[in-house]
Amino acid sequence: MNHLTPRLRFFVFLAIFVPFTAVLAGVIRDFTGDGEVHIDDFIAFARQYGTSEGDSAFDPAFDLNGDGHVGFSDFVRFVSIFGVTQSDLREDPTYLRDQIKHISDVDLFAALDLDHLGLEKVKSAVERRDYQAAYVAWGEYWKNRRAFEYINSGTPFYTVAEAMVIFPKGSYTASADRLVRHEITGWGGVRIQHGDVVDFNADYGRSGKYGFHYWG
Repeated sequence: MNHLTPRLRFFVFLAIFVPFTAVLAGVIRDFTGDGEVHIDDFIAFARQYGTSEGDSAFDPAFDLNGDGHVGFSDFVRFVSIFGVTQSDLREDPTYLRDQIKHISDVDLFAALDLDHLGLEKVKSAVERRDYQAAYVAWGEYWKNRRAFEYINSGTPFYTVAEAMVIFPKGSYTASADRLVRHEITGWGGVRIQHGDVVDFNADYGRSGKYGFHYWG
């Protein structure tokens, strides 16, 4: 540990002696994105420790309690999950509750690429921590955005005009006709012919309970 700075030595000391049974904060912070909360994430956090909103080095992703400062309370939240290997966050009820169902304003906007063209007002509001204004600006972005710019889920991407030429119109008409007949193809290719009323709870297999939005 001789090569570590005094700050990092302090963090290593705390990481060893702070109980890992601390209350789980509900925010999984795998800063490096490798599926594990280990030493690389710890070093990244240590570099941010002590920074505050307005500092050039400040990164809101490390401000786990959303108070505009990366301090000791954030460290306690981080260290409570140090060593966790998160294989599937969908099985973590705390993550689902705090990062999906009741995600905080801080975490929601931290997950967005606010440098995207058209989101300047959103970014400005987030930087001011005026989340109400950020939501309004985000809504305006979608309201004013063109409905479609490109078509295709893979590559290459086509503009709407290009797609109308490249893809045969007959295939779209046939798909629409099947949908009107309530002949629904779910995700995975399972096709069910429904009656007058479509059964939204039909068994399409592994993904059938939510796959109806792939109809057609």
